[in-house]
Amino acid sequence: MRPRITTDDALLDIARDCFLSRGPSVSTTYIAQKAGVSQATLFKRFGNKHDLIIRSLGLEDVRPWLPRLESGPDERALDTQLAELARVMVGFFERTLPVMMALHAAGPDFCVWDVDEDGEIPPPIRARRALARWFTLGQEQERLAHFDVDSAAVAFIGALQAPAFRRHMLGDSVDLEAYVTHFVSTFWRGIAP
Repeated sequence: MRPRITTDDALLDIARDCFLSRGPSVSTTYIAQKAGVSQATLFKRFGNKHDLIIRSLGLEDVRPWLPRLESGPDERALDTQLAELARVMVGFFERTLPVMMALHAAGPDFCVWDVDEDGEIPPPIRARRALARWFTLGQEQERLAHFDVDSAAVAFIGALQAPAFRRHMLGDSVDLEAYVTHFVSTFWRGIAP
């Protein structure tokens, strides 16, 4: 048996390894055994298996930028704000795409971001809606051209997922900083007032 793990970070590392190697259906009993702790310890520290999956796989990283997006554009230039958002999002997708691929491979019935019993909207849907609302506010402030905000939100997010997809699925790496700079410049020309 492994030595007892006492830190949350060490427990999360072991849980991550277990989820990525055995899939999301791996038992919390197995994870606890690998960590040298009881299953009750896992639940005491992380709540439930779903929360353990989210935390151990880094899927909560959406939280730092999603609320900022939901608050709408600030007074700075919109293209500057889009570039900042794009850099954070492309990094998020680079880290989480391999995780999402592993979870998807576990089967179509597993969805890490189901709407919960409280009716909380999953972060990917919140992000799309928040970006569409952000575009709407920019239009209302006459800082953006008129275009379909929902389509633009899907296109923006999809374009920022593309480098991670190409790298992890096809082995085709791109310079992320250059990509973001050129993509935002191109995208901006289509939505600028």
